[in-house]
Amino acid sequence: MKYLFITGLRRSGTTAVANFLNSQEEITVYRDYLNFLRQIPMLYKIEDLERRKNILLRNAKSEIQSIVGITPELRYEKDYKIYDIYKDCLDPIKEKGDVMIGHKITESLPIAKLFLEEDNFKCIYVLRDVRDVIGSAKNYILDYDIVKQVKLWKDEILEINNLSNKNNFLVIKYDDFVKQSNKKEIEQFIQQKINWNIKEFKDRKSPEWVGNTSYSEYENKDLKGIYSKSLQKWPSKINNDEDIQYAEYICRTELLDLGYELSNIQYSFFEKLKFNFRKRSSHSKQILKDLIRKVL
Repeated sequence: MKYLFITGLRRSGTTAVANFLNSQEEITVYRDYLNFLRQIPMLYKIEDLERRKNILLRNAKSEIQSIVGITPELRYEKDYKIYDIYKDCLDPIKEKGDVMIGHKITESLPIAKLFLEEDNFKCIYVLRDVRDVIGSAKNYILDYDIVKQVKLWKDEILEINNLSNKNNFLVIKYDDFVKQSNKKEIEQFIQQKINWNIKEFKDRKSPEWVGNTSYSEYENKDLKGIYSKSLQKWPSKINNDEDIQYAEYICRTELLDLGYELSNIQYSFFEKLKFNFRKRSSHSKQILKDLIRKVL
């Protein structure tokens, strides 16, 4: 059995990729039912993970039962690794004939990195233009913070570049996925033939996926599927959206390196000064918060 891990930033199209693959023959991919994984780097140091496995096991069982109504068989053994927990949490969703099962969870690259040295493991990272991420995030993420969001995008770009030599790690651009211009690359990576004509996507066990801006929910089956108008929304917004302008200016080097085009906006000296001050101000606030936390 091959095990898949799909991640990327929020509002990057990770759910669209996961549910598309979940609708294929011999592949089952559930989204967002192993959220305890995302908390691992925040709650514990990586070197403490093995020591805190019992807490992880309790959290895993509780979450999986409440979200998808299944009970994984988890073992309380000394040589039971974090990757073993991941596999055993996935095994109950396996359907007859499956050769690959997986899970999608956003902002979990540190966990994927833990698993990259393991057997039968593959990770897909879904990358989206930071300007479209910001344009969507500000409307849908409750704890949205433009400076933190942009910094996170830049940090993730650095991380995925460092992982580019891994044969079991694949970065796919959301735009390429929607346009189906990376079909061969994805099929070769997961070593499975994919039906690219599927219009109705499954969401976990549900026969139909609803309520997502990347997916069309028309009654007419022929119009269903990935919503092409979710692509490249930033050009129509950037002139009147300072957050998108900030994202483009701060990430301009990375955008160009990734093959994205920049807008024609000529940022003035004062706009550049304002953007740089905004970035430094946020960094200084974080340093102050960290110092206060250490003192307390």
